[in-house]
Amino acid sequence: FFGLIKIFLVSGNWIFFAYGIKNTSVIVGQLSYVPTALIVAFLGYIFLKEKLKREEIIGLILTLVGMSIILYGSIKSQDILSLGTPIGNILVFLGLLSWSSYTVASRRISNIYSPSLITFYNFIVTFVIGLFLLPLDIALGSFHAIKISMESILGLISLALFSSVLFFYLYQLLIKSSSAFIASLVLYPITIL
Repeated sequence: FFGLIKIFLVSGNWIFFAYGIKNTSVIVGQLSYVPTALIVAFLGYIFLKEKLKREEIIGLILTLVGMSIILYGSIKSQDILSLGTPIGNILVFLGLLSWSSYTVASRRISNIYSPSLITFYNFIVTFVIGLFLLPLDIALGSFHAIKISMESILGLISLALFSSVLFFYLYQLLIKSSSAFIASLVLYPITIL
């Protein structure tokens, strides 16, 4: 059961972020994922009985205050170039919650399934959900057909294989060999880059 929920959580992360980033700034989109480790620590404490340190609790409170400031600023300004729009920030925040929940659920099932099997199902389910949502994107006018060269297609395939599949596989290995909290710290250097 946790495996099925987990697969939909990773799909939710990608979909919420993809739709949310259209209505917020890239900076806010990336900074919104900074509290991942703290949220994972909190969820890990509740669902995995991983111990929460005092510093993690203080960090979680400070992170929530910062997220509230970003959300308030976006409601007040409605400027997509600075703090984004409320709907964009809410969608990105839902992506953050999906990703954090995915990490905790992955830790729970990592003793049952191999990292390669988990990664495989993540991508299959996300692909199917993406195909289901494609007509919605087309109807909303978000999708524009363009002429794509074979080099571009090969570039996208290699990007998907090496940056996405490899990252998720290594992330699953890290989750399996450590804790959900430790694995979630991987996002800190990625956010900076």
